[in-house]
Amino acid sequence: MNQPNPPAPASATLLHALTAHREGDDLKAVALLTVAIQSGEGGSAARLLRGQILGAMGQWREAEADAAAVLADEKGNADAAWLLASAQAATGATQAAADTLRSLLLDAPRHRPAILLLGRIYAAGGQADKALRLFDEAIAAQPDFAKAYHARGGVKHRLHDEAGAAEDLRTALRLDPALARRFDGSYSLLDDSLKAPGSCLNRR
Repeated sequence: MNQPNPPAPASATLLHALTAHREGDDLKAVALLTVAIQSGEGGSAARLLRGQILGAMGQWREAEADAAAVLADEKGNADAAWLLASAQAATGATQAAADTLRSLLLDAPRHRPAILLLGRIYAAGGQADKALRLFDEAIAAQPDFAKAYHARGGVKHRLHDEAGAAEDLRTALRLDPALARRFDGSYSLLDDSLKAPGSCLNRR
């Protein structure tokens, strides 16, 4: 997930926590944010940032709680909704994750990570038709969405549509040659484990 921008105006504590995370000291970052939350500093931004860092650490239950708390105050917060869906998927609550993702996509229909994860959930649940429709719509709206082509190719491969799968793979690699480093013949973008949907906060 794209790294969120520091809140504006950002508190010194939040900036220190973000710096600690970028330097690899997640325990320090979480401790700083916990103090900020307990003191009322930073509001939802501090809780969201803590949840994102906890997700990056694999502490998905705690991340889910922070995401839910943010959404209770800010229903339309797309970053919090994505964090919640990621945590739900990571802890095996795939139906809840799908519900959260569908709601998120109503507000943010071009949210690429949400599209990919929802399609992955559909495909893993035997709903290939829904996955294909989701990727078809995403590609129609965003023709440069390389990972959607790649994921759609994975669904077609599972359905034994090898010609369609190969065509989608070629398009994906043309749009994003870096995908070649991840392709191992099994459409790994689609086959990534739902138990590790990825960090919601990338280090630089």
